[in-house]
Amino acid sequence: GGIDWKELSDILCDISDIACIIFYGYISMMVYAIMNILTGICVSNANKAAEDDVDNTAEEILKNDVNVARLRRILCGNASIINSKSSLDAEDQGKLTWAQLKVHLGDPKVRAYFKKIDLETWHLRSFFNLLKVGDEEPQVGIDQFIRGCMRLRCTVKNIDLMGALHESTECDARRQ
Repeated sequence: GGIDWKELSDILCDISDIACIIFYGYISMMVYAIMNILTGICVSNANKAAEDDVDNTAEEILKNDVNVARLRRILCGNASIINSKSSLDAEDQGKLTWAQLKVHLGDPKVRAYFKKIDLETWHLRSFFNLLKVGDEEPQVGIDQFIRGCMRLRCTVKNIDLMGALHESTECDARRQ
């Protein structure tokens, strides 16, 4: 129902050219607003789908990536380690600390596996720094650690931002 815009514009144009221009401007703005809303909905849905895809991809890689499986075996102590170093979970039942990981990073094979999943030693250190609260050394489950590393792999630049935020928070805490 309602009146056709063509009929309304014909009436307004007969009355005043300025009224006709204002009416066309109004129609243009409404079309622009509706298109903007529809674009926003589409972009929002695409972002959500991409976020879900990152989670699914990380889980798929966790399950199927050979390098991740090798890292898990090494960190859990089920693979041979240079100089017969003790496994990480012998002391802490599957928990990993930075000190323990640092021992394993002495193994060129371990460093190579991390490099194959696009993580450097400083990324791993930043990961543990983010978990640190006070002076206590953080511990994380090996599967949680590997899952966290895989999330860093998807967008490694996020660790830079989170590390900077953490350092800023620590500096503010020290000042007080």
